[in-house]
Amino acid sequence: MSVIILSSILIVALGVSEILNKSLKTSGISSRSGIAYLAAETGAERLLYMAKNNLLVESDFEAGCLNGYIDLDASVCDTDKKHYIDPTNTNYYYKVKYSKDLTTGFHVFTSVGFFYNTRRSIEIKYAK
Repeated sequence: MSVIILSSILIVALGVSEILNKSLKTSGISSRSGIAYLAAETGAERLLYMAKNNLLVESDFEAGCLNGYIDLDASVCDTDKKHYIDPTNTNYYYKVKYSKDLTTGFHVFTSVGFFYNTRRSIEIKYAK
């Protein structure tokens, strides 16, 4: 009889530990997601600043960068360009993708923020 009671207690304890383990994992993913969103927001703010101050030349990207990643520093296509937010942390950065909506003429920039293995994105559309 005592073996059945101890087995029942062990099963309940293992079930509770599994629930707690999943909860902690979800909590970690949620916090990384928020930081990745902030990285994407940083890229979006930079794009808006550059567009407002005419530092962004969209025609540089239209020729060969459609639907591809771009380097904001050199105004060229670059699929591997990472804009680091913190130079000491190589897992915290954003990348910018360019496309153009041919029906409306809008320039479409997507800022993709990365934090470790989590990524979030923000899309910006505007016309000049």
